[in-house]
Amino acid sequence: MRQLVEKELLGKIEYNFNDTPKSEAFKLNNPAPLIPLQEVLSDEILNFNNFGEDYILATFFSSMCTTCKTGRRVTMMKDIEGELDRNHIQSKSILVFFRPFDKYDIEKWGKAIDMPFDQFIADDLFSNEERYVTDDSVVPDPFTVVLDKKRNVIFVEPVNELESDLAAAVLKIIKSQSQASIKGGKT
Repeated sequence: MRQLVEKELLGKIEYNFNDTPKSEAFKLNNPAPLIPLQEVLSDEILNFNNFGEDYILATFFSSMCTTCKTGRRVTMMKDIEGELDRNHIQSKSILVFFRPFDKYDIEKWGKAIDMPFDQFIADDLFSNEERYVTDDSVVPDPFTVVLDKKRNVIFVEPVNELESDLAAAVLKIIKSQSQASIKGGKT
């Protein structure tokens, strides 16, 4: 279908998918974008600056499935939060669902899987190139980022990362940043 539309609109079909799309919204060592986050339970509009924890782990979902990567991601986030709690690192994990999902979709999905984190709805932040990828192996969904206390991006999930590698990478960056800030505060 995509090829037929391309042929009709552009007069050609584009097969060049050598470059894997990179997140346009979240760039390492840059401030996080001020994304309006509509809280599912209260409809209140927040952004990342409304949270007081030292680290924010935000996972964005374009689709929902209880038996696939989405369910495993929530479980992985629970494991990360548990490890950070044991290390006395203040963090907050949030789940952000892109529209057209609404609170009724999320509530229904929450009956199938335990989602102990705050849930928000936001507009899709992926670029046209990111949305246009047709190979599921490089579609960033779910997509996790980590923000520090100043709300700078310190981690952006690589495309096609294994869940176990992702958890290890997130824990490593947060623990190293936390230790560096403790050492920096003592001098």
